[in-house]
Amino acid sequence: MKTSWKSQYGQIFSEWRRAGGKLIWQVTVPANSTAVAYVPTKDTSSVTEGGKPVKDAEGIKAGKSENGVLALELGSGQYTFESAY
Repeated sequence: MKTSWKSQYGQIFSEWRRAGGKLIWQVTVPANSTAVAYVPTKDTSSVTEGGKPVKDAEGIKAGKSENGVLALELGSGQYTFESAY
């Protein structure tokens, strides 16, 4: 599923798919903006961005994990998340 929206700061983009038991989600946050992404997952330690654990990824602050969803605070940029789903 793919969608986008033109905000006053630029294009916001989201596209996701499931493959091989994983959720793959591409997100773009425009310059001078922040966002919160809620990543569904069976295992929060499985969540990666660009192949790195989210705790090591630049521009991301991991937040709460509740009911199989990990909240991530994002700075501007392009992200590709993968999670066990």
